[in-house]
Amino acid sequence: MKSALAVILLLAASAVSAQQWEWVNPLPTGNALDAVAAFSDSRCMVFGGQNTILLTTDGGQHWSVSGAHAGSSFYDASFTDSLHGWLAGGNGT
Repeated sequence: MKSALAVILLLAASAVSAQQWEWVNPLPTGNALDAVAAFSDSRCMVFGGQNTILLTTDGGQHWSVSGAHAGSSFYDASFTDSLHGWLAGGNGT
C-alpha cells in the first residue's frame, strides 16, 4: 500500500513539473523597476533591470516594453519634459 502511494505521488509530482510556466504577475515584466518618470495622469515611463523601459499612455492599463534583455540596469531617471531626459545605469550607462 505504501509503495503504491509513493508511486502515485511521484507521478503527480512529475506531471506538475512537466507543465509549461507562463509569466502572469507582475505584467509586463518581472525585472526590477527602479526609476519612474510621470509626464501626465496618463503618460508614464518606468526604467529598471536588464535595460527595461516600459511606457504607458493610458494611465497604466496597457504597457509597451522596450529593452528587457541582458545588459545594464537603469537606476535613475530625470526628465525636463516628455521628450528630453537622462538615464543613469550600471557599467557607465
